[in-house]
Amino acid sequence: MFRSQTMTLHQIMFAPESMWDTMNYLAHNEHVMFTHNYGPNYKPTNSLVLYANKKIKRCEELFHLLGNIEAKIKEFDLPLYEFKKTAGEYVKEIDDYCYRNSIEGQKLFEESESIAKAKATLLQNQLDNFDQMLEKRLRTIESQMAFKEIDELVPYELAFAADSYVGNNTDHNENEPSSRFTKLDKRFNSILGILPTENALKLQKLIFRVAKENVVIRSKNLDEVTDSLVNVKSKQKNKTLMFILFPKGEHDIVFQRISSVLPSFDFVTLEIPSSANRTEMALNFQNELEDNRNILLKTKAEINTILDSFSQPKYLPKISYLYFLRLVFKREENFARHLIFLEEKEGFYQLQIWLPKDYSDTLNKELDQMRLSDSNFTKPKIVEVSFRDMSRMPLLSKPPTAFKLNEFTAPFQNIVDTYGVPRYQEINPAIFTIITFPFMFGLMFGDVGHGTLLLAFALYAVFWVQDRFSMLYDIKWLLLLMGIFSVYCGLIYNEFFSVPLILSSSCYEREGDKFTRKPDCVYPFGTDWMWAQSANETSFTNSFKMKFSIIIGVVQMLVGIALKGFNGIYFSSYVDLFFEAIPQFVFMAVTFGYMSFCIIIKWLQDWTGRDSISIIQVFISLFSVEQPLYADAATQQLIQRIFIVTAFVCFLLMLIPKPLILYFKSKNPRRNSAHRLPDDEFDQQHKLIGSV
Repeated sequence: MFRSQTMTLHQIMFAPESMWDTMNYLAHNEHVMFTHNYGPNYKPTNSLVLYANKKIKRCEELFHLLGNIEAKIKEFDLPLYEFKKTAGEYVKEIDDYCYRNSIEGQKLFEESESIAKAKATLLQNQLDNFDQMLEKRLRTIESQMAFKEIDELVPYELAFAADSYVGNNTDHNENEPSSRFTKLDKRFNSILGILPTENALKLQKLIFRVAKENVVIRSKNLDEVTDSLVNVKSKQKNKTLMFILFPKGEHDIVFQRISSVLPSFDFVTLEIPSSANRTEMALNFQNELEDNRNILLKTKAEINTILDSFSQPKYLPKISYLYFLRLVFKREENFARHLIFLEEKEGFYQLQIWLPKDYSDTLNKELDQMRLSDSNFTKPKIVEVSFRDMSRMPLLSKPPTAFKLNEFTAPFQNIVDTYGVPRYQEINPAIFTIITFPFMFGLMFGDVGHGTLLLAFALYAVFWVQDRFSMLYDIKWLLLLMGIFSVYCGLIYNEFFSVPLILSSSCYEREGDKFTRKPDCVYPFGTDWMWAQSANETSFTNSFKMKFSIIIGVVQMLVGIALKGFNGIYFSSYVDLFFEAIPQFVFMAVTFGYMSFCIIIKWLQDWTGRDSISIIQVFISLFSVEQPLYADAATQQLIQRIFIVTAFVCFLLMLIPKPLILYFKSKNPRRNSAHRLPDDEFDQQHKLIGSV
């Protein structure tokens, strides 16, 4: 954990017929890292690249297909049996299933792909039919509702106005809406239809702009459709029934203009019924809805059957067939993405991998056990690459970083990796982050009440959250430490939901607005609760918290710089040691470190009866000291001047030497002519890449 695991480079050679099984096993092995064979100019075989790209594209299309099917399963409220293990454990079960049933891994992918596509096509056809029937049912219900409200759309005065054009006709009953529509149709254009309520007002404004005042519009909001089948898919919008009336013209230009804009407002035109066929239409509506209902129920049952075949377990117990397919496709995608690392040589393939030294024997045994009962299977041969060979391959002389982690250390390592993964064999700063990160959180979130709530939540996660796929499971130990340090810092600040705790008798006695300190009294732990009643409580606590945070921050930065120095010593990188780590450490110590020293000295002195010295004023006048903080004025002034000169020298050491050294090294032809190291330098370089 303190340094990364020792990594060794291995070369694997295998025949083309064993390529899929070998690459599949290595691709999802978490201990293995693929690497290129030679330098950056190496190019893999074109046929392999073309094959890999096609396979990756196929897998991406299949992932999109499965995503759509999963969305439909959730839409139709069917159960999904999700992962209870890691993906690697399930992939191993798939490999074991293929081995027990003598199924080739490549063949399983092809069969799964064809099954998924066939079922997806059938499902899409049924869904399209279902949507069309739902839309048709909705239109029928809306039309049925519209014809029930049609009597109220045409007022009597419009019908009487129509009589002036057609003359008196005693054959029509004025109480019948259909007779009124009949009169209107002879000299007027009329349009009846349904549109979303949100578009009704916009359409009215547009029609009045087109036809001016020569148009009459009557509208009525319809009730919300409450049919159970229609509401299966989604909640429908409210609709409005609208009747538009305007005079007929010689060329019906107004009619054409109005008709052309109606579709853009989702206007559905309805036929105006006559009095003779209204009863027949009502009966037709009922029959149509009944037939539609039967078809919808049958279609939904077929859809559920298809979706159920994806949601139920198959091949692997306790996991839906949908997720089984996703694992199969993901396994194939991993296989394809790692083909670029293969090199074809004289009828066989070879591959370079990094793996921890402790895992080398385990990998050899597992490769020997692969397809043990298959006599036609050619087992891959694995050979460890010696250091002398690696020294000739500069790209391979940089091993990857691997740390042994557990559920406690993993979240802290993730925090460090967010800023940058440590190089191979560097000191791992995640060890220090285990304490510094939650403690810094406690400094910012220091409150006993809030910290106790966080601690209680963390304890719940530690003892009761057992789902390894839950994000809370991954950070439960981090939350626990954050809660502990939050309570600890809250006790130091003496805050419980921003109210001080009276844990002991105060060291101050209050007489009116004056506070008198008891002689030789020391508050046992944290901040005296009497400070909360003083007039300068805010300035005191804020000053304390700020200065305390500065001290902790400076210490943390000094530790970080010290780690850089230790890495420079370990890797024999003396340029980094003498022109980065040491100057940075000294510069930080004589500037911010000196500030922290002054803060502590000020805290330790008794300022009763005299004005305290401002730390800011000390740093403003570093070259001249009027009132000393420690020792005498001359001594403090001399120390501060030495620190200023030291900081300037460190600044020059950090700025100038290293770039010049690296520049002249790059110009040295001997260092760039070859990458081969002499034998007497093996031991030194051996420490960088790990031993076999």
